[in-house]
Amino acid sequence: MPQPDPFSTSPVLLGGENRSGTTLLSVVLDSHLDLVAGPEIDFLEPPNLGPHILHATDLLAAGDPRVTGTTKSAIDPFWYDGVHFVVQCRRFGLDVNDLRELVSKVMLDLGSDIVSLTDRCKLINEMGELRRTRSGARRWGLKTAAQDRPDRRLRQAMAARAFRAYRARRARRCCLASENRS
Repeated sequence: MPQPDPFSTSPVLLGGENRSGTTLLSVVLDSHLDLVAGPEIDFLEPPNLGPHILHATDLLAAGDPRVTGTTKSAIDPFWYDGVHFVVQCRRFGLDVNDLRELVSKVMLDLGSDIVSLTDRCKLINEMGELRRTRSGARRWGLKTAAQDRPDRRLRQAMAARAFRAYRARRARRCCLASENRS
C-alpha cells in the first residue's frame, strides 16, 4: 500500500557538492515573490529527530553550556545536530516556539519520534508550508546538506522538484541540472 504524500505542495530542493553555488542559487530564488527558500537544513540526523529537537530547544532556552558555543567545536557533539537544526530554522524565519509547536504536532499526528525519512519529510513540509503561508509565496524550497543531496530516494520521499548544482573540476563555472521526479 503506497504511503500518503508527506508534502501538500511540491517543494523545490537545491543540492550539490560543496562550493558549487547552491547558497547563491538559494538566495537568488528566495528573492522571487512566488518562492520562499530556506537555508541548508540537515534533517536526516539524529535518529530520533523529534525529541532531540525539543530537548535542544530547551537547552538553548536555558543557556546550557553544552549548546551555547559559537563554533562547532564549542558545542557538545551530541547536541550539535539539534542546535544546528534550530539555528537554521531561525534563519528560515521560524522561531523556537514555531519549531516546538510544529515538532510536537508532527510527533502527535504520526505517533512517532520522527524517525523515518517520510516522518522527517512531514516535519520539513510543515515548516515549509508555515513559511510559505506567512510569506504569501506560492511555493517553498530549501537547500539540502551536501551529504543529503537530492538523490532519488530523497526526491521520491519528498515528491519534490530537485535542482542539483554541479561544478566542473577546474572550471570557475557552475552547471545547474533539473532532476525530475522518477
